[in-house]
Amino acid sequence: MKKSVALSAGALLLVASSAFALVEMQLDKLREGTEHRDLYTLAQDGTGSTILAAGAFGTILTSTDGGATWNQDDHETRLSLLASEIVGDRQILTGQDGLVLIRSAGDEQWTQADSGVEARLLGVGMNEAGLTIAVGSFGTVLRSTDHGSSWEALDLQLPDRVEGGYNPHLYDAHVSQNGSVTLVGEFGLVIRSPDGGDNWKIVRTGTASLFSLEINDNGTGYAVGQSGTILRTGNGGLTWSERDTGIDANLLGVFTAPDGRVVVPGFRYMLVSKDDGESWQRVAAGDVDRGWYISAGGAADNGVIAVGHRGRIVRLSESNS
Repeated sequence: MKKSVALSAGALLLVASSAFALVEMQLDKLREGTEHRDLYTLAQDGTGSTILAAGAFGTILTSTDGGATWNQDDHETRLSLLASEIVGDRQILTGQDGLVLIRSAGDEQWTQADSGVEARLLGVGMNEAGLTIAVGSFGTVLRSTDHGSSWEALDLQLPDRVEGGYNPHLYDAHVSQNGSVTLVGEFGLVIRSPDGGDNWKIVRTGTASLFSLEINDNGTGYAVGQSGTILRTGNGGLTWSERDTGIDANLLGVFTAPDGRVVVPGFRYMLVSKDDGESWQRVAAGDVDRGWYISAGGAADNGVIAVGHRGRIVRLSESNS
């Protein structure tokens, strides 16, 4: 999966596929890492100026200028960091072996919190009140009410509620400002709690695993995953409808912007929608259609920042040509 392909900065991307409309975008390489130093996650503050990226072997990178420049900000760990979140002045990273790192804006060092588990923590969500949910392998669900400083394990009793009696991997979590929580995972699972994790309901099952989730404050959101799967919600995760992509690729991340743009990076694919997911365009040139990107966020001038293979950080923007 982590095949590296040479990429020159500023390469022009042509979106070209018989199944999608055509569009031109510009790709600029902001950072080049090294082989086996992949980046797995990216998070931004509300202004978009502070950005956090993390990945293999404990790599942590921060930017305070919207992604133009990056500083190494590693903690003393060789464990991979798999998920991140920034809410207000609070930052959190989760990863292998139950690793949780937290800090507040202005702190020079990360603090390791005791999660109480050794599971891979694959996703994390947090709201301004401090409600934080981390999810991971074999049905792991952790809850914190103090921005990740202390944790309790939640038992959703998934083997009793899922056909086949298994404990599915859970890949991502969203925590809304009103305290509702949405999780996505293996076999198309979408699980929702209306009350901060006290009660849970499975609202969807399927066949394709869902790897990433994002829900906006207005209730519009997306979940993406295997076999080109893209789901859309308009009511904060209560119900979901599938969007037709016509592809069979693994889609690994999703970013939504207030103007209706949706960017979905993945393995040898990146999809873009400018109309709230009604139609899609494919970025399929340069290393985008030969490598992989896993997480994306907003950049200045309506651009998009993405992270992925070889520790690369790239910026995509509308072409002026």
